[in-house]
Amino acid sequence: MSDCANLKAPEEAAVLALYKQTYDETVRYRDYP
Repeated sequence: MSDCANLKAPEEAAVLALYKQTYDETVRYRDYP
């Protein structure tokens, strides 16, 4: 996580957005049988 702290704001926002998108898709997929 220390590497993430070194990211600049725009890059960090993009990474967080991508991570959130991937996480949301994973949860959505897992919710279906």
